[in-house]
Amino acid sequence: GTEHEFLLPDIHRERGMHCIDCHVGTDFKGAPSGSELHSGVEIRCEDCHGSTTKKPRETILNESNPKTKKILASNALNPNLKRKIKVGDTILLNSGDAPLTHVKKEKDKWVLYSRVTGKKHIVPLIMDKKRIVAHTVPRHMEVVECHACHARWSSGGWGMHVIREKNLNFSEWKDWNFSDPTLQGMLWNQGKVNTGMTDWLSAKWMGDKISSDIVPGFFLNLFTEKDWNTMILGKNQRGKYSIMKPRYQYFFSDYSEDGDRAIKNTEVRLTRNEKPGLILLPHTPHTIRTSVRPCESCHDSEISLGLGDPKRNIIVDSESFFSILTETGTVPSDFQTKQVITKQGNPIQTTYQNNQARFLNAEEIAAIKNKSDTYKAFRYMDLKAQRFPRLLAREKYPFDQRHKNNETSAKKPKHEEEALLKLNENSSLVSVYEADSSVRKDADDADLTPVEGQEIFSKLNQNYRVMPNQSDTIKEFSPDLFKTPELGKKLNPGNNISVKESEFKSEDFQ
Repeated sequence: GTEHEFLLPDIHRERGMHCIDCHVGTDFKGAPSGSELHSGVEIRCEDCHGSTTKKPRETILNESNPKTKKILASNALNPNLKRKIKVGDTILLNSGDAPLTHVKKEKDKWVLYSRVTGKKHIVPLIMDKKRIVAHTVPRHMEVVECHACHARWSSGGWGMHVIREKNLNFSEWKDWNFSDPTLQGMLWNQGKVNTGMTDWLSAKWMGDKISSDIVPGFFLNLFTEKDWNTMILGKNQRGKYSIMKPRYQYFFSDYSEDGDRAIKNTEVRLTRNEKPGLILLPHTPHTIRTSVRPCESCHDSEISLGLGDPKRNIIVDSESFFSILTETGTVPSDFQTKQVITKQGNPIQTTYQNNQARFLNAEEIAAIKNKSDTYKAFRYMDLKAQRFPRLLAREKYPFDQRHKNNETSAKKPKHEEEALLKLNENSSLVSVYEADSSVRKDADDADLTPVEGQEIFSKLNQNYRVMPNQSDTIKEFSPDLFKTPELGKKLNPGNNISVKESEFKSEDFQ
């Protein structure tokens, strides 16, 4: 069935914002088949948060402006905004000049009122923040989308296998939930005769049901791999570096005529432009956080650059790749779904839209991987801003110090004491000396065998004994049970070694 993962939430969602608090009525994606797929989305991070050099764009609601009356009339329909925005207020504009009628300036701060809950949110501006090292890199602010660094994860379905079968054994899928309603209906009504699946290209909504043609056979969709941490870089329709998402990398298998032998086995179809039907497109993950991923996640990651996992075989020659693909209809055995280009910068997968988005080229890859003195300086300043040198300067780390203190207070038991503990009839852990004096035995310390003084210890074995607990009461997990004497300095066979723990120092026996 469907997997559910509980991951770090988007900061906007965590603060209580909703979709329409960012996306206004005109801010929607266009038709997938057209060039306006992404052009409809006009909201940008800098529309609300500004940049290092610019503040958000704004406009004043003048009473003489006809648009003001429309804005106030629209807000009047929402009880969460009816009394919060009025004539004379300064409101935000997004990148498409659409007014954000629920974001206004109050004194020197920008305030967003949620369209859904009416909750008040203070909008932080980049210019008001302390100096952020990554923001001082000019190229970061010029050509990199904010989400390329601030997105903490991105869901990816790698290698979509579309499998067609003549007959389907539903007993194998009884514990699954299918995303396709036709398959799910068949699973729930297994006694019903099934003639095929819905042809969604011919589907029409009839008011209470979907009417369509029927395609014989059954179709299953399965992914080769699903993950949350792979974020490949590319360039989007704005000419900025963005995260690329698989959508989708199609592999077709057809078992509709012979269940034992595939008519088509993991076939990769070609697009109209004779490109592989292995599609990735620019994507804005809604997983934004204030803290960002480290520099190495891009500058030192072959996968993020689109070169694939270096621990596995990769495609070296794009020409031989396309030769095998066109002749056999399948990809070579060295192909991996997370490699989109060769080291020479030649693409082996396809971006959508092809004329608007692309993968990185060889020059860009070389520049990102270059560990120049400038990169090292910025990396050092970033680590310094995170107080990393202070952490390295510590001889003892907070966790280690706490751990050591806990060990000191717990007084770990020696082997001889472990041997003299048992459970009584009430399932309480007690000392053998307290539970039954008849089974008291002498226990030599088998662990006390330092390199120096072996002869001394051999003579001392007969004198060194664990002292019994003299208490008459049974103590459950008493700290006294775990106190063990440590070795002293140079021991003398004539000395009485049954002394207090504080008189021993183990350093001399290392």
